[in-house]
Amino acid sequence: MSCLLARGIHAGMADRGNPHFDILVRNQSGEFRAIRVKTTRSASFQWTAKEEWSPLPGFDKDNPDPSDVSILVAFNGQSPGPDTEIYVIPTARLVQDINRVNSHYHAHKNRDGSTRKRARQRVIRLDGKKKPDNIAYDFRDDWRDFRDGWSLLS
Repeated sequence: MSCLLARGIHAGMADRGNPHFDILVRNQSGEFRAIRVKTTRSASFQWTAKEEWSPLPGFDKDNPDPSDVSILVAFNGQSPGPDTEIYVIPTARLVQDINRVNSHYHAHKNRDGSTRKRARQRVIRLDGKKKPDNIAYDFRDDWRDFRDGWSLLS
């Protein structure tokens, strides 16, 4: 939230225990928007899907809200500072990427030839190199247009 306030964006915490959103902002045109925030100490983001294709609570995959935005903060093993990466990304794109990575992963077999077990955990990594059977890596490049993309909130 401090990043939002430092940029002159009016922001406040969502109601306690809200399962869908973390921060409420008021943009320059006076509209209120609810923002989802995901942080990681490393360069890997993890989600637990409640249903097969629902990694984020309250996201309507059949009728996505174009104003639904997520902020991803990666501390990359450091204290908050110059190495911290912030991505401001439309939630529809985030869900699409999470589900695409998960589908691709399960379309391939384990090294021993067995079928991969369906798990509720979803992972996207900013670093590493994409693999033929696992494309969850190198999202630093995939999301480069969303790095410090604060304009999505205006």
